[in-house]
Amino acid sequence: PYLMQIGLLSRTKAGRIVTDAAYTHLGLKKP
Repeated sequence: PYLMQIGLLSRTKAGRIVTDAAYTHLGLKKP
């Protein structure tokens, strides 16, 4: 729940997905 509150995870019908903000925060490139 915390990661969803700060915008790093998003809920979809398919499940939870990592947002663009999470990749930026972690310094990773989107696959």
